[in-house]
Amino acid sequence: MADLLDAPRVVVAERTHDGIYLEFEDGKCAVYPAFFLYASYDMARVLSEADLATSPKVRTNA
Repeated sequence: MADLLDAPRVVVAERTHDGIYLEFEDGKCAVYPAFFLYASYDMARVLSEADLATSPKVRTNA
């Protein structure tokens, strides 16, 4: 199993009607369906309101 710290960076991320489309710096592309993302929510880093207010990399669709 590859070291997760050496994993390719995400260079493109776009929301679709039922998930997220990602492109990695190594050229691989994938669509992650919403049900998969929600099922793996416990593995995600949950963002606080402070994170959203101060992070230039996090966008909201307000």
